[in-house]
Parts: sequence; C-alpha cells; structure tokens
Amino acid sequence: MPSRSNKIAASSQPTSSDVGQGPPGRSLLAVVAHPDDEAYGPGGTLAYYADRGVDVYLACATRGEAGRRRGSPPFVSQGELGGVRARELHCSARILGVKSVFLLDLPDGGVAGFDPTEAALRLARVIRQTAPQVLIAFGPGGSLSPHPDHVAVSQLADAALRTLAPSERPRRIFHYLSPWQYSPADHPGIEPVVVDIGAYRLRRLQALKCHLTQVQQVPWLFGPEDQVAATFPAVDRFQLVQPPADGPLADLFDGL
Repeated sequence: MPSRSNKIAASSQPTSSDVGQGPPGRSLLAVVAHPDDEAYGPGGTLAYYADRGVDVYLACATRGEAGRRRGSPPFVSQGELGGVRARELHCSARILGVKSVFLLDLPDGGVAGFDPTEAALRLARVIRQTAPQVLIAFGPGGSLSPHPDHVAVSQLADAALRTLAPSERPRRIFHYLSPWQYSPADHPGIEPVVVDIGAYRLRRLQALKCHLTQVQQVPWLFGPEDQVAATFPAVDRFQLVQPPADGPLADLFDGL
C-alpha cells in the first residue's frame, strides 16, 4: 500500500496532485464517485490514452470514507479509511498513467444530499483547470452499478457542464457503458465507441490491487496475474452523449 501522504484542501476546493496549467494537446477527464471506480470502470481506457500521449485526468467525488471494507482482516480504522483510500487512488492513478487526481471531497454515501450548486462548482473548477477535449462520466443509471453515489455523480457531471460557458465545455462527452450493466444485445439502439484495451488488462488489475482495503478479501485477484487479467473484459464501450456524431467514431478522439 502506498505511503505517500494526501494533501487535504479546504472543503470548497478540489484537491489535486501534480496539477498543471492546462494541456496544450489532447486531454481527457474521467469523473467517478469513489476510489476504485476508476479501476473497476474505465481504467483500461485511461491507460490506453495516457500511453498515446493524451493528458489524462481523474476527478473523484468522494474519498470513500464510509466504506464497509477496511481490509481483510481490517488494517485501518473507520476514521482512517478516507485518507487511506485517497492514497490507494493515487497509487492506481500512477499505474494507469493519470496526470492529476482531483478529489472533490463530497460525502461518501451522501453525494445526492450535498449542496448541488457547490458540488457542481467544484467539478466545474476541475473542468476549467484541465480543459479536457473529452469527458467520461457515468450514465444516468450509474454505469458501474445503481449505487446512489454513482447515479448522483452522473447528475453532478451534467450540472457542472451547465455552469460552463460553451467555450469551456469539453468537445465530446461520453457515458461509460459497464460490461456488468450494458449488453449490446439488450440495447440495439446504441452504437457505442469501442476501445480495445486487451493489452491493458494487466495494468488494470495492478491498479485495482492498489485498493487493498477493498479487494484484500477477494483472494482470486491475487492469483497468477496473467491468468487473472485474462478474465477482465478486452474492450471498453462508451456512448457519445454530446454532440451528435455525423457517423461512427473509431475512438474517443476521432476527428478532434
């Protein structure tokens, strides 16, 4: 487990590490609810684009401080959990090639109940600072699961975008289509953009294992890495939300 300390900023400001001024080239921001959502979710895609020179950023709404898992056997107290999970998130982000991590410091398990204006402003600040061409968010059903925070973070992304001037908004907005919640056969009307992450399954597994408080009680994840990684999906799928495409897209940045 990483030992690097995590800086805690004032509650009205998102926390980040290694923050730059705004990327001169291609850039992507993914928005998730909890530490480990990036590894269970679009982590392979984040690594794919980071390896291709894209400046990849990650905004996480909470520190996961209300989680019920604290290791197996538990090795942190409930009061320590948020700080430890934030460090686990930074560990995962480094493996995936993420340039900066932003913690919005919304309450774990209570994103929907937090002041919606303040929450939207926190995420809007991150979008302005990183100036992403592409934004990845959860869909209205929560993408990974219908957890209330996942659903609320989808709504948060929509609200943050509404506060931005047109010139400040990402050029494309995608919803992540989780393989556990989305089946192409069940959604014939959706033509997703597919990213081949077969070569990134091992990196995704290694990122997931950074979240030791959450996965230590899943023994099979700690088996032979090549065998475990081979069970992970080889593609990520995304639904283009804005703007409408003129035709099929080869990848998230096609034509940008």
